Amino acid sequence: MSGQYLQINNNVSQSELQKNIELFNNNGNKGKWLIKYYADWCGHCNLMSTEWNNFIENNKDNLLKKGISVVEIEEKNIQNLKHNNDIYGYPTIRIIENGQQKGTDYAGKRDEEGFSNFALQEISGGRK
Repeated sequence: MSGQYLQINNNVSQSELQKNIELFNNNGNKGKWLIKYYADWCGHCNLMSTEWNNFIENNKDNLLKKGISVVEIEEKNIQNLKHNNDIYGYPTIRIIENGQQKGTDYAGKRDEEGFSNFALQEISGGRK
């Protein structure tokens, strides 16, 4: 089963935003999800955005083929989600499997290599 890529932010049309919220609400507790929670006002989030975008561009197809879904969630949309998983700061990057957090939130260097290592370790089952 392949994964899906969703944006729950203002980078998509209102109709696509509503569709993505519905898809995540219906499927966020099924399978593996790599989730980035961020805020547009957050300096750390803005500083890492280029590296995250490079990571997505270079790894999205591989993640989706391996059944890892990817979702980017802007903080102003969290209240519309059934699966918000207690966010305490931004950015927060975590992996959810079948509705449960797997391991700890990402705490490494905010660059493409760090994000890739975090996600690809999950694909190979290397994280505990």
